[in-house]
Amino acid sequence: MLEALVSVEKAIEISGLSRSTLWRLEKEGKIKSTKWNRKKMFFRKDVEPMADRSKVR
Repeated sequence: MLEALVSVEKAIEISGLSRSTLWRLEKEGKIKSTKWNRKKMFFRKDVEPMADRSKVR
């Protein structure tokens, strides 16, 4: 199964969090990221805000 990846900029836009908050959450292991094409990418399902997630279900 393919995971949806988003750039750091897109992750900030989706989640409404600041860059430093994203990095802190990543360090705590709450969100996963990967390097793709030498760019840091976050897994989309991890950065989507909870409010949006509940609407989908």
